[in-house]
Amino acid sequence: MLRVILVGLDGSQYSCAATELALQWAKRFGARILALGIVDEPTIRRPEPVPLGAGYYKQHLQETRLREAQERVAEFLRRCHEVCDKEHVECKEITDVGQPWEQIVLEAQRCDVVILGKETYFHFETQDEPCDTLYRVLRNSPRPVVAVPEKIPEGETALVAYDGSLQAAQALQLFALLGLSEQSRVMVCSVSHDGQLAKRWADTAAEFLSYHDVRAQVHPITSSSAPAQVILEEARKHRAKLLVMGAYGQPILKEFFLGSVTQKVLRDTDIPLFLYH
Repeated sequence: MLRVILVGLDGSQYSCAATELALQWAKRFGARILALGIVDEPTIRRPEPVPLGAGYYKQHLQETRLREAQERVAEFLRRCHEVCDKEHVECKEITDVGQPWEQIVLEAQRCDVVILGKETYFHFETQDEPCDTLYRVLRNSPRPVVAVPEKIPEGETALVAYDGSLQAAQALQLFALLGLSEQSRVMVCSVSHDGQLAKRWADTAAEFLSYHDVRAQVHPITSSSAPAQVILEEARKHRAKLLVMGAYGQPILKEFFLGSVTQKVLRDTDIPLFLYH
């Protein structure tokens, strides 16, 4: 059962949505929230070439950015704590200094699940565009990761995308053990150009869920279309509030040439993704 939720705060709208989902789950399960703010000192202080005589200016700029980052992180944590207090949810504030993805992976050992925005902005003092923190966390986290869009959708279905891979099997098990199937209509969706294979995958996942007293609707799909596209279409059609899948199930070389289903779903989804690698 879900007891501890780690939510990474970067001040973005995605981070706010991640906090909202963490609050929903904390109230639902009586769980506590670990609110994590990270001062990205390594990036702020990274060496860069500067014109002769500009060293003092660079040092001053770094110190200013570092101070601003500390202030902003403190504000992220303060706001999160206020919201948790209002909702009567226990919240522990954590401030770390270091590379964001490394600190999240380290702190993940304290929790059952990590919740992040599907776009992350932990390098907020040095860049405006999204950073690669989420992808690095997905590759290295000891716990499942939930990637949250800008807005939490309304819905009643938890859609499990199952392809028979090791990653999908692990994600399915953790989804069941954490109790996230409760208060949800669960559907297992398997996609393959081979209809019998899709049915076998879906039946296997549904049988596993039945052993945990979860009745799942089986929905095998025979299709030669890109799996990511089919999965997202089904999730939207059935008003999914959560999409469960294994992360990076293909060999790395194949991902390089063909692109990862995980990356495509992350890019296009407007539904929270429960992922495990």
